[in-house]
Amino acid sequence: MKKSGLVIRIALLVVCAAVFVVSVITLINIFGEYSEADNFYESVNEDIEGLLNDKNNIASDEKVPERLVKLSEYVRELQQSYPDVVGYINVPNLKDGDKGISYPVVQTDNNEYYITHIINGEENKSGSVFLDSKIDADSPNTRNLILYGHNMNNGAMFHSIEKMFSDRNLFEGAVVEYITADAVYIYSPFALYRGKASYFQFPHEFSNEEVYKSFLERIKDSSVYSTAEEANPDKNIISLVTCVNSINQNNDRYFYQAILNKSYTNVHAEAEND
Repeated sequence: MKKSGLVIRIALLVVCAAVFVVSVITLINIFGEYSEADNFYESVNEDIEGLLNDKNNIASDEKVPERLVKLSEYVRELQQSYPDVVGYINVPNLKDGDKGISYPVVQTDNNEYYITHIINGEENKSGSVFLDSKIDADSPNTRNLILYGHNMNNGAMFHSIEKMFSDRNLFEGAVVEYITADAVYIYSPFALYRGKASYFQFPHEFSNEEVYKSFLERIKDSSVYSTAEEANPDKNIISLVTCVNSINQNNDRYFYQAILNKSYTNVHAEAEND
């Protein structure tokens, strides 16, 4: 019996050791993928880093800022190499002490592919920031422009949204720039809350203004912070959606929504006319 018990204990130790080794290898591979994705996106942003971090030249009421024209031109360049690129998202005031949110935005015919692929098509658990497949990318001036991105523990992608919950100043300074090949949209902070993946079913268009206003009022009432903006059905919003990193709450999401404040719908023509 003693010998049999010893054999069982040794077998259990071997199994535990094997599980531990497999777990370590898995973690190494995952973090390796994270590092590869970070390096890739850093290389994508390398030529425009100065434009992304220019907090003193976010928008102008008189004319489209030169930096935004250049970023729009860069989107056109990205599209030559990565056909699924439909835009670029930049939140300049999140860069202090974090990776911030500065990424190309892609879109395909479903909302699954870019969860596990970066914009060059390589499989990677970091994924990409992507536009909801239901939205017409050629007409981004939709009621609710919905972008998805992972909440990465290394500070990448949409991790800054989680940090906003404990830092109101971070939330209030999070002006969003959404840049396409032809247009630029500037959004001011509006709402921040946590909800289920199906909380609002991610609507992007609404049957009438009353339905849209009701939607805006619900998300404002759900927000952990109150902003100066009222629920104005004349203004569109952008929604950044990311996961809550919890095994027991994997259907929960963080929502950050900002309201359209300024748009330049034909940046290259406007720049030529200046």
